[in-house]
Amino acid sequence: DPVLTYDYMNCCDKIPQIQTNEKYLILYAYAGRISNDEADWIAAYAKKKNLKVYAIGGIQKCADRFVDCSPFEVLAYFRNAEEVITDTFHGSIFSVITHRSFTTLIRKSVGNSYGNEEKLSDLLKRLGLANRMTTKIEDTENINEKAIDYAKVDEQLKAHREVAKEYLRKNLEE
Repeated sequence: DPVLTYDYMNCCDKIPQIQTNEKYLILYAYAGRISNDEADWIAAYAKKKNLKVYAIGGIQKCADRFVDCSPFEVLAYFRNAEEVITDTFHGSIFSVITHRSFTTLIRKSVGNSYGNEEKLSDLLKRLGLANRMTTKIEDTENINEKAIDYAKVDEQLKAHREVAKEYLRKNLEE
């Protein structure tokens, strides 16, 4: 994924400073993917932690605020978030590159409905972050309390970036 090939947080000057007067968690999910039960749990969890819920990626029932912004502003919001709950590839990646505590909700493919299990489990396993995945929203509290060794993750990410860059170089020369 192109988002993985560039070190946005250290090499990009287009990420603005976002000022908010409240602490928040980001819920990064497409509209319609968070169930009513999950939304209720997220709202209660955020309230317990004195956090507002900022929804990015889709309007959510439990959100205090829906944030519609540019891709660079998305990174700024992630950078300032206390934690993240997502069920998307990019939500997981943005959490990693901004060094946030996060939980990735795994959705199984059933019939014709699209799941995210294969793509997300591959990504998170490659980065040594398989322990950030769950199928149960209630696991979020325990997952987000666990520290992430981002020095180790950054080394993995750097190695994957080099492989991707080499692949692009090789294929663009042909």
